[in-house]
Amino acid sequence: MLVSESTASTGAIKSLAAARSNSMKGQSIIPPSMWLDLARLLQLSSREAQLVQHIFDDQKLASIAFGLGISPKTVETYMQRLYTKLHVSSRPQLILRVMAEYLVSSCFSRAHSNASRAQATGEDPT
Repeated sequence: MLVSESTASTGAIKSLAAARSNSMKGQSIIPPSMWLDLARLLQLSSREAQLVQHIFDDQKLASIAFGLGISPKTVETYMQRLYTKLHVSSRPQLILRVMAEYLVSSCFSRAHSNASRAQATGEDPT
């Protein structure tokens, strides 16, 4: 099933608005329910996914190490693996890459859900 461009862009706008709202409330930009899906999409190990979540919470290396119960050197090793796996070279690029994946997956998930609902009710999904 094809998703119209306007439906996809509406989904992206809603996802950005939700991320902004979460951020302003001091919550994670990405809802906790999405992390497992993102980890699968990005092919991250559970430890890599945990590390990315700490990065999104703007934690520094030492704080991440303490929170995960590992050494700072191990965190650095995981960071380098993440950079390689996601084809990025810095923390901001990592965040942008994960956010882009989140926006794409959430807007297409919403668009698919809307299209399925419209098909079930006989409405026009666009």
